[in-house]
Amino acid sequence: VDTFELDLPDDISLRERIIGAIQCKDTPKNRSLIDKMIKVYRSALEKAEELEIYDGVIDFRSLANWADLTAIDGEVYENAIDSFIFKCSLDKNSRLEFIPCLETQFSEREIAEFEK
Repeated sequence: VDTFELDLPDDISLRERIIGAIQCKDTPKNRSLIDKMIKVYRSALEKAEELEIYDGVIDFRSLANWADLTAIDGEVYENAIDSFIFKCSLDKNSRLEFIPCLETQFSEREIAEFEK
């Protein structure tokens, strides 16, 4: 089976797409929060490659879903666990490998509010 790789969008393009997807204002505060989420996303992609964990989904849709949930309730860390990290692998133990990717940017009880 032939496979091909698509180039990932740059961080600015990802940020713009997320702002559009969750319909939040393009403010410095929102850009900063989304940039931190993108860092987690990029780190998770690298971790999956490094550990050869290929049974999950680390994609724009998961990232945007995390941002959307956070825009609703501000629970950035918990939403990441439930909507983003959960999808990184089918294996529970493998998912634990992605927690440090999250914790480099967000603390466990951190609340992050988007400006509407």
